Amino acid sequence: MLRALLVLLLAGCNVVHLHERAMMRRAATAGLVHAEHRLGRDSLAVWRGGHGRPLLLLHGFGASALWQWDHQLRELSRRHELVVPDLLGFGGSSGPDGDPSLDHQVRALIGLLDALDIEQADVVGVSYGGLVAYALAGAHPDRVRRLVMVDSPGHAWSIDDHRAMLGRFAAESAAALLVPDTPAGVRTLVGIASHRPPRLPDAVARRVVAELYDPHRADQRALLDHLERELERLAATLARPTQPTLAIWGAHDPVFPIEVGRRLAADLDAPLVVIPRARHLPNAEHPRRFVAELEAFLDETDREPGRAR
Repeated sequence: MLRALLVLLLAGCNVVHLHERAMMRRAATAGLVHAEHRLGRDSLAVWRGGHGRPLLLLHGFGASALWQWDHQLRELSRRHELVVPDLLGFGGSSGPDGDPSLDHQVRALIGLLDALDIEQADVVGVSYGGLVAYALAGAHPDRVRRLVMVDSPGHAWSIDDHRAMLGRFAAESAAALLVPDTPAGVRTLVGIASHRPPRLPDAVARRVVAELYDPHRADQRALLDHLERELERLAATLARPTQPTLAIWGAHDPVFPIEVGRRLAADLDAPLVVIPRARHLPNAEHPRRFVAELEAFLDETDREPGRAR
């Protein structure tokens, strides 16, 4: 993805807009249609399409859903009805009431499933999207058939874990790390996401800051600040999912290290898939392996607990 952006930069183009248009064309080619759904005062922008059992894909911090699920849509749409929303505070979605809680995200998603006439879906969440998926599965077990947590700790994340993470990046807060406002911050994020990050010139990084982060900076900082304040309470009070659950982890994730994935999998009696040569976004780095592991899990009827692959 980033190598393509560099080529476009050399041609003097608006690299972010051009890449977004390319992702939208690929989504449309995969049979997905974009729509906006008004849910009370909230508005969710959603890509939907494909055929089969409903599959809800939830993204992590970044620009929008397409930036993290682009490489999986064509393959997954062949066997699933895909629902790919921008979470509140990202992309084309907004929640004007200023409620940054996980509960708010969950309410919006339940409203979306109701609006789409989907009684039950399999749910996959990466990073922050995994936290939302975890909360959704715990609070509404009848609406989630199976849960997949991708480099996302659920309840298995403590204050000590959080402080250690900030220390690894010399960051004063999660917002300072995950909502960058400088080219150096963008390069740090690219290094977090990719095991072999490409070089990123300042011109591209400044464009990324201006077009992907500045428009939603206040909302996304509020989401992260709220999570940091509520960390201990959430770890203690989030209802634990009872659905069959799979954890997929990048072997070299510097945000939520593999030890956290092992802890989560053990606590939920879930299989753990560790993807080598991957960091925080294994779905983007190794899309074929990711889709194969996801499909194998969703197809299972009998599962041996506690497996690691």
